[in-house]
Formats: sequence, C-alpha cells, structure tokens
Amino acid sequence: MRASDLTVEYAKLRSEFRSGTLPNDEYVTASKELDLKLEALDLDMPQAWHYSTTLVEYKSDRVFDLRLIPIRIETCYARDFLWVGGVLLNETLIDGYLGSPEGEKYKALMGVAHDYIDTLAGEICASAPQYTDCDGLARQRLPSFENSELRDHGSR
Repeated sequence: MRASDLTVEYAKLRSEFRSGTLPNDEYVTASKELDLKLEALDLDMPQAWHYSTTLVEYKSDRVFDLRLIPIRIETCYARDFLWVGGVLLNETLIDGYLGSPEGEKYKALMGVAHDYIDTLAGEICASAPQYTDCDGLARQRLPSFENSELRDHGSR
C-alpha cells in the first residue's frame, strides 16, 4: 500500500468518526488496522532508509535530548510522514477509547498510545536538529542583505 492511499484512508476514517457514521468500536478496530498498514509500509521501506539512533555524551543545539538520528534529508521526509502518521493514528485510537462507553477498560491501551506518541515525537525531534542549524549551513543559504528583496519595511 502506498503512503497516499494510507493518507486517504485515514482522512476517510476521521470523517466517518466525526460525522457519527462509524460506531466507536468499529472506529477503534479500523484505526488499529490502519496502524498495522502504516507499520507494514515502514517495514517495506528500502534498507537504506532504515535508521539507528546515536546517543551522544554532550549537549548541543544540533542534538535533541542527547539523541541524534543521522539520516539523509530525503529519508527524513519519508520518516516524518511515517512518524506523524503514527502520532495521528494513536491520537485517533485515544479518541476512540475515550468515546467508548467502556472507556475504563481501555485505560492501559490509552497509556500505551500516549507512550508511543511520545516515542514518535522524540524520533521526529532527534532527526530534525541536523537540518535546522541556522548559525551554520542553513544561514549560508539565506540571501544576503544587499541582494535580498526582504528589507525592513517597518520604517516607512
């Protein structure tokens, strides 16, 4: 299944839940199935797109929480899609659990979903700082003041 197919399926699922056309238990089941499809897509990614987390011993503006995920920018975009998709799907599951008349029975699953969201958010943050160094490489790509059309227009 392609990423765009999963996006459409997710949007349809959320729409059906919000409009009330999909019963809560079916919503939870469909969300879990969609999460499995997202996981399968992740596993089917080319080997070169897999990553590992590097732990560092020093604090740096270019490292999140002493963790760094050194991946190419093209891979980062694909990973971000999967990570954000996982966050959205787990938020969807939490909505379903909370909306269930048997919400109390889902308490442990809600904790798992919250923990997974925290993990995915950490992965996103650990992969981003290497691309946000505004004092280094990123600053060099900004237009210089002399050549820039972006001038201070506040003093008119």
